[in-house]
Amino acid sequence: MEKRGSFAAITCASMMALCGVAAAQDSISVNPDGGNGLPGDAFSPWSTDGQCASYVLDLVPVTSSKGTVFGTGPIIKSSKASSAFFGSLTSSHSISNTTIFNATPASASYSLWNGQGFGVNTFGMMPPNLAGMAVEPGAAVTAQFAVAMSEFASADDGTNHNGLNGAIVNFDPSDDQRLYVTRINIATGDEDGMGNDDDAGIGFGSVDANGNVYLRADNFMANGGDQVVGDNIYRVKMPGRDCDLVNALNESGAGDAGATERVINNYMSGGGPEVTVVPAHVPSDLSLGGRPIVATTTFSAEYVYESAAGTITVDPAAYRPGTSDTRGTPSFSKTIVYTGSVGTMGLMTKSNGGGGATDTMSIWGVDGNGAPVAGHPLTLPAAVSDNCENYTAIGYVFDGYRGGIPFNGGNGHVAVGMDRSGKGLAACTAYLAGERDNPFQAIAVARFDKSDPDGTAEWTLAAWNDPTMPPNVGGKAICNANGDQIGRLGALFELTGGTPQGPSMSSPAIDSAGNIWFMGVVGFTLTDPPKGGPTETFDICLLRAIYDETNFCFDLEVVLCAGDRFVGANSNTEYQMQFFNLADSPASNPSGSLSSGAFFSMNLNQCTWNGADVADLAQDDSQTLGGVVVAVDMVYDVDGDGDFDDPTSGSPGADPNSLDESYNVLMFIGGVTPDDPCPWDLNGDGVVGAADLADLIGFWGQCGVPADFFGDCVGADDLAELIGRWGPCP
Repeated sequence: MEKRGSFAAITCASMMALCGVAAAQDSISVNPDGGNGLPGDAFSPWSTDGQCASYVLDLVPVTSSKGTVFGTGPIIKSSKASSAFFGSLTSSHSISNTTIFNATPASASYSLWNGQGFGVNTFGMMPPNLAGMAVEPGAAVTAQFAVAMSEFASADDGTNHNGLNGAIVNFDPSDDQRLYVTRINIATGDEDGMGNDDDAGIGFGSVDANGNVYLRADNFMANGGDQVVGDNIYRVKMPGRDCDLVNALNESGAGDAGATERVINNYMSGGGPEVTVVPAHVPSDLSLGGRPIVATTTFSAEYVYESAAGTITVDPAAYRPGTSDTRGTPSFSKTIVYTGSVGTMGLMTKSNGGGGATDTMSIWGVDGNGAPVAGHPLTLPAAVSDNCENYTAIGYVFDGYRGGIPFNGGNGHVAVGMDRSGKGLAACTAYLAGERDNPFQAIAVARFDKSDPDGTAEWTLAAWNDPTMPPNVGGKAICNANGDQIGRLGALFELTGGTPQGPSMSSPAIDSAGNIWFMGVVGFTLTDPPKGGPTETFDICLLRAIYDETNFCFDLEVVLCAGDRFVGANSNTEYQMQFFNLADSPASNPSGSLSSGAFFSMNLNQCTWNGADVADLAQDDSQTLGGVVVAVDMVYDVDGDGDFDDPTSGSPGADPNSLDESYNVLMFIGGVTPDDPCPWDLNGDGVVGAADLADLIGFWGQCGVPADFFGDCVGADDLAELIGRWGPCP
């Protein structure tokens, strides 16, 4: 779909001159009661029949405001903890920082379909949802990444449910828009959702490509009889999860002890208990010996890491020279800044000379055992200019760490990456000083020489909005591929009417080519506004700031917005994304804060898509993105009447008898590999001939394999197609 094609064209020429078999999560239920769609299609977090599921997700195209095509789809849904709702509310979420290639698929068989009435819940309702057709991945080895998200809900008896679910995701490099998803309930704080048995409050940290999940647990709001004690960090290994067991965490242990490690147990420092924030990690595919390593920070500004399996080592301050304190949650990047490291971590800090302001991005390298190698402070100048536009931000500090983020996630606030020339990049969102819920932010970016990281950095702004620009508020321009302005960055109060008023931008993330991704408010210019009505309309959107290396500046494009609609390739039903998490409500956080469900730096995979060489890609190519995830509330238009009406919302005008189905999902956005100009050449020798015919016969009857040219399983039509293409490839 083309983004916002109906918006007015305003010239941007000046800027351009510078610049187990189950069913799929794109699914809806058989809707058995003929009224609303309940109970829907989602697992109970406590059902031993539904701890794991394997299914196909076929991505559908999404076109950015500049015409770049990505692939997208709902990769996992939240669990169903209450009979009154289709699923739980979602909170922090993440994707692995890396992709593994030549990986064996996580499951042997996956379900596939393209219609209504199929789903993951094939056992918990009458009549049950249909299971779909079993297919096998088309390659013995595949690419692999992983995702995870936290969720919370009130169960039918009032029990507080909070837990995690995630997925190991594989794809065949020859068919990169078909994802093979193994969804797993990772952990829960309550055993069965019945009675006062919740023993742990869970906050999600991060996940690596091998499926190692890192989480924080305490007893906040727990009322069970075996509550976890103090601050704890757990690691759950998704590939090792016993799908017949509910993995409930309590002080005595875990429901699935074989897959769960309590890496930090009621951590003590300085003679007393210490508060740890939600954990990052060193990915097991990068660490020494392939060992998963927890890495986090504390409220006492310590860096805590797993120096050996189960052994915790503390670095009080050496990892962050020149600073006095820390704020927010840490991030990990596979970018290597320091010799001897396997990656770089980042954290907001306070410089020694900053008078207590959170004015610095501290970055430090970590070795294959998680130990700090070297560190460097990048302190925000008093004034930072946008080198693409005539704008300067003055008097800003870093923020976005307040509220429940240290305990619930996400991770993290500082993004570290590099451009295609090998220069280091670091980015963080800055706020107008002294205004915690101020709606005006800017994303500040530092660029530095990796061979001399202690040298002087240069700075720019990738994004900004400003209260002083007429008529009421201004923001960085957003243009289409022709250079025509279609909108600008806005302030949250312009969307909400005043409550909450901010923040208006999330934390940033950096892809393989130095482009910056973030979530923010966008004001789109209306082509034909109503008489006497507004000239702009506002949405929360996922944006990409395309990097201009020569001029060290960024050009914005919109990728995905609340209100966007797609037809799911597997459900064959149109859905609408209705809500993105960005800011906490004043009721939940009076001081103003980003939501834990907003976008953070570890919401992005920093590899290229499908193993492409970044040097061969254009700066704006979709393959520079290894994948991002965003939490979305979405509604399926089951009856096809175009109203996308959630029967459970309780909002004014909602229809409790609507057939539509509403889910909280983790939306995936990935790159797209250009089409193979000769897909009939199955063995890759440049000729369609006898060897390819033999391969096709070997695939006969199989679905989703390279010889399945039409997506309906290998058969006579594919045979005729191959013979019709006989001879040298074009």
